[in-house]
Parts: sequence; C-alpha cells; structure tokens
Amino acid sequence: MRWPLAPGCLALALVTPPAAAAEPTPIALVYEAPPDCPAAIEFLGSVQARTSRVRAAAPEEVTNATVVQVTIGGDARGSWGSLMLIESGVVTGRRRVEGESCQEIVDALALATALSLDPTALLGPERPANAPPPETAAPAPPPEPEAPARAPRSRRKPERPYLLRLGTAAIVAEPLAPMPFWGGMAEVGVARGRRGPAAALAFGFALGDGDHARFSWQVARLTLHPLRAPLGRITEVGVGLASEVGALRAEGEGLDTTRTVTRGYWSAGLDGRLEITLHPGLVASLAAGLGLPGTDRRFTIGDPPREIASSPALVPLVAVGIGARLPAGSGARTTGNDHFRAPRASVGGSGVAEPNHLVR
Repeated sequence: MRWPLAPGCLALALVTPPAAAAEPTPIALVYEAPPDCPAAIEFLGSVQARTSRVRAAAPEEVTNATVVQVTIGGDARGSWGSLMLIESGVVTGRRRVEGESCQEIVDALALATALSLDPTALLGPERPANAPPPETAAPAPPPEPEAPARAPRSRRKPERPYLLRLGTAAIVAEPLAPMPFWGGMAEVGVARGRRGPAAALAFGFALGDGDHARFSWQVARLTLHPLRAPLGRITEVGVGLASEVGALRAEGEGLDTTRTVTRGYWSAGLDGRLEITLHPGLVASLAAGLGLPGTDRRFTIGDPPREIASSPALVPLVAVGIGARLPAGSGARTTGNDHFRAPRASVGGSGVAEPNHLVR
C-alpha cells in the first residue's frame, strides 16, 4: 500500500532521545469510519499499544484539550484516511494516507498519532508480556563498515493557519471634549495563528451630548498588531498601531450659522487588545487605544462665538466585545514525508470547530 507517513515517522523515532517519564496525556477523539472498519475504541487501543503516555480525556477535560480527528473512507481505488490535530482551536498538523484495507489505514494513523504525542512511541504494537521470546538465531556475520551517516534533513516548521476575525463591540471614546461618546463598532480582520501579526478594519458610531448640542462620531478604524503572544491556553494579547478617519457631526440651535455642522476627523496612535476564548468559535475581548488627533476641531455657538466642544490633546478609546474567528487558508502543512507534531503533547476536544476571534 502507499503509506507516505511511515518514513517520516521512522526517522523521527530514530533521532529523538528518550523522554522523561510523564503523566499520561488526555486526548479527545473525533472518529468517523465505515461500519466494517475498526471502531474508535480499537483505534485508541492501537495508539495506547504504542505509548503509555496517552489516555482518553475525562468529560471535564474535553473543553480545554486538543482534538484528534480521524476520518476513514473508501472508493474504487481502495481505502483512505485523514488525521488532523487541533490545538487550542488551531490546526497544527494534517496527514492523509491510502491503503488496500481499512485495517491498514487505522494502523498507519494510530502510529502517526502515537508519534505526534510521544516521540518515543513504538513503531509497532507492544508485544504482550506473556508472549514467548523469539527463537535464538545463529550468530550473524560481522557487519560491514557503514558509510558515514548523512546529516538529518531539516524539516520546515508547520505553517500556522490564517484566521478570519469577525466581531462587534461596545465602545466609549472622547473625540471631542469635554463629553464622552458611547456607541458600537463592527470589525473584520485576519490573524496568523496565535503568535503571528493581525490586522483589522472596524466601523464605529458613537454619540455624545453637550450642553447646547448633540454630537455624533462616525469613524473607520484600521489596527495592526505585529506583536501578539498567547498567555496560557485560552488567553492572548496583542499590541500595535491604530489609525482612524471619519467625521464629527453636531446638531443644535445656534451652531455657527446653521443647525447642523459636519467636519472631517482623523487620528493615529497605539492600540492593545486582550482576548479570551470562551468556547471553540467564540472569543471575548477588552481593547484600549490612545490616539493623537491630526485635526483640531472646534464647535462654537452664539455671537460672539463661544466654544462648546473641541478636540482633546489625546483621544482615549475603550471597547468590550465578542466575536468569532474562522480558519482561512490551508492550515499547517509539512513537506515531503516529514512527520507533523503538535506543539503540546495533548489531543482533545469534542468537536472540530476552531475558536474564532473577536472585535472590540
């Protein structure tokens, strides 16, 4: 059968040093196969026959675990199977194998899973303790001198998938002093995994009430977070720049010579965001920004003119939101026959939906 996974797995097993003893890693298995294939419990048993560092996740562990998704099917050319690892909502590895029978596919994917979670796993199922020892063979002739070993070929790290970020948020800002503006914002953006850069475009609308007029703020806000890092399994933080362009509008009696005045607005500054994964596909966020207005806007009433609102020296903005992040792109990939490996020795989750990002 064609088994592109085996060479990479064998190479990994030969060059990886033994790992220190560790507690068994809980995994949650999502398993789909035809009725004539081995069941999910048999697949899990095949994995555990190769390593003692894997166990099924308890119900209370499933939410924060990593997913092992196994799908097996068949067509006129034979059987095929796919394996996918999902860590904290991010696909960290994929593999597809083909073979002549469903059992061969299960064995190949069980080997790939075992080596992904434990580099010291056995390449074949462990021999039972009561099995008779192998027959003693005649002494083999001295081996011929081996050729100098080649340096192992470097493997390209798995590429993190891109995530489409969608969300909405409640905001408070002060584009005009002395009153706060309250409103909402909708955002669409893209991020590269949990550590790569992120960019987003948001559209906001907020209102502020003055003593003699009612003000509105309509703005398009572009943010770029080149610095992002996870803080544990469900929390991440990003820091970067923000730029805003829009309009300030005032309505009321005695505003200059009319009842309505609209003026352009733009600013640039800093932006930071803290995000917490509530559930695969759902994220909450807290964001804060500080901008420097690029225009000095003032509104006056009466004759002689009396100022009732003006641009502050710095424009603060705070947003609390909720949203989603969806996979966009091919996800993690490997080259040649390289074996993929999750960054943590855990596989779990009761589904395959990936957590989604939010807006402020």
